[in-house]
Amino acid sequence: GIGSCGDTRLGAELEDAVSHSKYDAKAKSQNPNENPFCGKKGKVTYEGKSIEVKEVDRCPGCSENDLDHSPSAFKKLAPLGKGRMKQVKWKMID
Repeated sequence: GIGSCGDTRLGAELEDAVSHSKYDAKAKSQNPNENPFCGKKGKVTYEGKSIEVKEVDRCPGCSENDLDHSPSAFKKLAPLGKGRMKQVKWKMID
């Protein structure tokens, strides 16, 4: 579907949705497509594996420090059957 940043998400790309609280705190206008998170790159590390993801959406069901990974991004870090990953490190890289 179409994410908060205005892009169509298919789940095939290495993408993330940022928690609604972090996303909303960065908002500088009423247009969610103009959020500073949109299109930025992040680095996610879990159990020694790291990937770069593109920030493309807002996650209304996420807690403050949660991320919602696309299936492709999740599978690079852990099997989809894991469901949730704890103690993931995340930082913006651009």
